[in-house]
Amino acid sequence: MYLHLFAELKRRRVFRALVGYGIAAFAILQIVEPVMHGLRWPEVTLSYVVVALAIGFPVVVTLAWIFDVNAGRLVMFGRSPR
Repeated sequence: MYLHLFAELKRRRVFRALVGYGIAAFAILQIVEPVMHGLRWPEVTLSYVVVALAIGFPVVVTLAWIFDVNAGRLVMFGRSPR
């Protein structure tokens, strides 16, 4: 069962989306932190950004599972061929 799930995640390119999301989230945190201090925003701002990025994680997984990007187009995935 787990091998089938892993193969399906790979086929739907969910791992690729998660790596991209992780890189983007890291970049956002690296930008927000010095900007936050430069503009003298409260420390809680960084916590809000982290929570927003954490909420975005399951959204990215769901969208990566449902849709595929082919040649700049969004294509809805069908059932896996058996």
